[in-house]
Amino acid sequence: MLRLSELLDAGAVVLDLQAQDVPDLLHRVVEPLVTAGRLDAEAAEGLAKALLERELQGCTGVGLGVALPHAYVDQVPTPMMLIARLATPIAYGQCPDGKPVDLVFLLTGPDSAKRTHVKVLAKLVRLLHDGAWVEALRAATSPDTVREAMQAVEARHA
Repeated sequence: MLRLSELLDAGAVVLDLQAQDVPDLLHRVVEPLVTAGRLDAEAAEGLAKALLERELQGCTGVGLGVALPHAYVDQVPTPMMLIARLATPIAYGQCPDGKPVDLVFLLTGPDSAKRTHVKVLAKLVRLLHDGAWVEALRAATSPDTVREAMQAVEARHA
């Protein structure tokens, strides 16, 4: 069974990320993957560009202050996820409820992993219905507490 927590490794949780707007966010959200050694600078730039292009096709904000930016590009070697909590919520395109976004789940991987991508998106959307989990992410005090919350919600919904 696919476990989202397996896609969320060291360096893939960012608390209090600063971003001015959606394009700024989509560039900043890939930087931790470079810092963690998951992507090189060229792959990160390609991913940021692909994320922005995807966003122009349709807003990935899903409501309730959550966005799921995603793009699959061959420069990204394996499926991965990053969770970011923004320091200050930002307007995020045409979100269904119009609420500013403060939680971001970046999903990416190689183009060949699109089947996995669809499963990850579906599972993540199901888990977002767990209000206690979403609030735990908003209240998290460290990346470890975010990872623990991810493992706990997956155990509850196994």
